Amino acid sequence: MSARRTAFFAGALAIVLCCAFFGGCVDTRPILLPDVTLPASAEPTEEPAASPAQETAAPEEPPASADPMDYGEYLLYQDIAVYEQEGYTLFDATIVSGYPGALVCVMDVCFSDKQGEVARGRLTDGSGQEVLYLYEGETRVYAQIETDMSVTILDMSFEPIGEPIMPLA
Repeated sequence: MSARRTAFFAGALAIVLCCAFFGGCVDTRPILLPDVTLPASAEPTEEPAASPAQETAAPEEPPASADPMDYGEYLLYQDIAVYEQEGYTLFDATIVSGYPGALVCVMDVCFSDKQGEVARGRLTDGSGQEVLYLYEGETRVYAQIETDMSVTILDMSFEPIGEPIMPLA
């Protein structure tokens, strides 16, 4: 029995060593071959355009005489999630501000279909504040949507409430 057990362990050890040896010989790094080149393209390649439904590009700098209604174009909405949890419909998103200062607003997320608005929710920051201070960069926002139907397939928009989006004075 002892010789049989020794032979089994020796065989298993040999298999493990062979796997380690041959597995270590595989190199998956890319290799540049200087004698192989791609043919030159006569047509310039075009950058893929961002989908307007996913995100909107934010301008780089503010215009000299900005109309208050134009400050919304500095905002980019990303990482949007609408989900149901424990009987509530919840909304999470990231607002990226391209404005060099802070923007202030109160904003709702609205869901609508062909007949009109179905549901809305007030955006809040992480501390629950309804007045959003959108500094340059990312701000995480949340909302609870008051509805008893699924809004995940409806059209979505963001609407400032009361005053338009304004720079912090």
